[in-house]
Parts: sequence; C-alpha cells; structure tokens
Amino acid sequence: MRVLVTFLGANSYTEVAYFLDGDGATGETCRTPYVQEALLKLLPKGSVDRVVLLHTATSKKLNWEREDGLKSRFERLGFADERGNLKLIKASETLSSEKYWEWFQELLASIGDRDTLLCDMTHGWRIMSIALSSALHFLQRTRSATLEAVYYGVWDKGLTEPFPIVDARAFFHINEWADAVARLVDEADARKLARLAEQQESFHFQGLADPELNERIAAVTRALRNVEANGVAEATRRALEAIARKKATARGAELILLELVERKFGGLGSAEPVSGRYDTAYFRTQLAFVRALFEHELWMQAFTALREATASVALAGTETKIDSKKGRDARKNCDAFFNTLQLGAKFDPERFSGHDRTLADEALATKHRLAEAIGSELMERLVLATGEMAKIRNGMDHAWTAKTPTADFEEKGRKSLNLLGEVAEALVARGVLR
Repeated sequence: MRVLVTFLGANSYTEVAYFLDGDGATGETCRTPYVQEALLKLLPKGSVDRVVLLHTATSKKLNWEREDGLKSRFERLGFADERGNLKLIKASETLSSEKYWEWFQELLASIGDRDTLLCDMTHGWRIMSIALSSALHFLQRTRSATLEAVYYGVWDKGLTEPFPIVDARAFFHINEWADAVARLVDEADARKLARLAEQQESFHFQGLADPELNERIAAVTRALRNVEANGVAEATRRALEAIARKKATARGAELILLELVERKFGGLGSAEPVSGRYDTAYFRTQLAFVRALFEHELWMQAFTALREATASVALAGTETKIDSKKGRDARKNCDAFFNTLQLGAKFDPERFSGHDRTLADEALATKHRLAEAIGSELMERLVLATGEMAKIRNGMDHAWTAKTPTADFEEKGRKSLNLLGEVAEALVARGVLR
C-alpha cells in the first residue's frame, strides 16, 4: 500500500499556488492553503492509497474541522476515516517524552509490511519531524517499508508564487547507504549495497552504485564466506583498485563510506606481489584473512582457514605453485603435517603403512626441520595450539559438539592466530620465507 504520512499545522495558512519540483514535475499548479491537498492533486493518480495525518488538538480545530478545512477537502478527494483510507493520530501538545512516545507507537502501528511511504514534513510541530525521521528508519528495517519521497512545501513571504514542493528523500537515503556499508564491513554482507545500487536513485552515491565496484566487493565477501583462501588476495586487490578510482571523484558522505570500506578490507590485499607460492606474502595474507573472519564472527570459516594456514607451514618457502597439480597433491603433506602437530607426542608413524607411512615420515621430518628454524619452544606452543584448534574445528564438523563455548572461540582462535603470526615472522627471520 502507498501511504502518505503528513502533519497538520496549527497556523492560519494562506491560499497559495504550489507545484511539484524535481522528479514528477508536470508544470501544473494547485492553489490551496494546505500542502497536503496540493500533493494529492499534483501527484499522479494512484500515488496515494491511504493517508496518515498527525495533528494536535489545536491544529485539528483550526485547520481540520472548520468550514472548508482539510477534512472537507480530503473528502472531496475520496479520503475519509469511514472509507478506511484515512488515519488520524492525535499528538499531545505537552512537552513530554512519554506523550511523544505514545503517538510514535501509534504511527508505527499504522504502517503495514512492505508499504511504500511518501512523507510530508512541511508542518512538523516541535520534535515531530525528528521523531518521524526515526520512525522512517525503524520501519524500513522492521517492516521492509520503502521510502519513496520526503516532501517539503517551500512557502515563504519573501518568495513569489508558485511555491515548490521539493523532495528531500536523498537526505534520508544516506542512512540506507550507511547501513549497507556497515553491513559490508561488520558482517561481510554486500547484498544490501548491491540492492541499493540497483533500486535507488544514486546521483549522490554514483561511486558506490557502480556495478563493477559492487561486483568486485561482492567477490571479496564471497571469498570470506566461502573460505577461498587462495583467491582472497586477488579479489581484494581488484576491489581496492576500483575503490581508489571512485575515491578520485567522490566527496562528502560518499568519500567517507568508500574510505571505510577501504580501511576494513585493505589488509586482505597484500602490498607484496602475489606469486602463487607459499611465501611471505601468502602467509601474511592468510593471517589477515583469518583475522577478518574472526572480526565478522564467522567461526566455522575462521577455524577452517586457520587450520589450512597452519597446515600450509609444511610447504613454507618451497617453490611449489599452489594452483598446480603438484601443488594440489602437496596438500596431502600439509594434512599429514597438521596431524603431527595436533597429536603432538602421540603421533606414531608406525601406525601407518605404504604411502601413508611415507607421508607420516615426511611430516615428522618437516616438523623437526621447522623446529630447528623457529626454535623448540615456539614449536611446542604451536603443537599445543593446534591440538586446541583441531578440537574446536572437529566439533563443528559434528553438529557443534565442541566443548569449547562459542564465547571462547574468538579468544582461543586469536591466540592461535597470533602464534601463527609469530611462526611466520620467525621463518622470515631465518630466511625460510621470502
């Protein structure tokens, strides 16, 4: 349903000529004391199905009930309480937060799911306009309401007729864009940003509405949610390139939002060339990747990526190309190495035979070699952390039977992440990683 929400003021209004300015302008004018009547006459037929009118006792007496007041004018236009397409909400003239809250609640109850809202702010009384702004924001979140227009009839004694009715919805849409960017940086959810780019007029946010930018940002969020550990750096690099281009012409609110996205995901785009090998840039990118997953509270994805990054230490500094057949086969060595870490002293190569025994022996040899590079104390800490990490991640594989409370996931995960960072830097210092 298309609903016009408007205020009835308590002044004595002079009959003047109004016209719609901007989108929807037809060149027609309407002479009336009431901007509400002008809107209903100037808007295309079918634009309004129902009117919600907020008033005070004074404004109702002066401008609703009097002869040729707004009530009779509404009735001539087909809007009346008995027809079910007009709702009157009385607002107290007492300056009390409790009284304001009463009509605020009644206004919320007057709007249905997925209604399209047209709001008239011309005669907002005291803090009514502020409260309505909050109501609009609330309804868009909870009722999936669409804010189509926010009208203001510009009447002033110093101006000459006709007077424009301007649409200020762009100032309300900024909240939607800010919310979309907040979802992106807080939850790695790019869907609302994409929807806004498709659905809303975006002349104030042309950079954020750019299809190429949105697709590149979406690729980063997909990499995060799908744990695309080996593709996140390239996806982020491409997104940051697009953001940098948009920043060159952006200003004001849009520039602030673009910079927010850039700061949030900048760490995922390695400043060092991505070689496709298990080198310094790879491990630093993986650390940033896992850190981002923890920040978004994507626990399963975070521990999956942390497990794979820890296992990848087995191939640190090798020339193995990650996306080659040899590289894919080498992940078996990584799995075996991870097992040696999580089992610690309990790991026994004698339990294996054939090719599995070969992998077990190689994994144990890799563990000893790396212990010499990073020191036995750091290796022992890595063994303990890996055992804890494996328990948590395995618990997720079995309908979340992990004994570790969800509240402890971040603390334990970050400790393991920081430890892996120490291991990587130790390997850099010893020349194993370049």
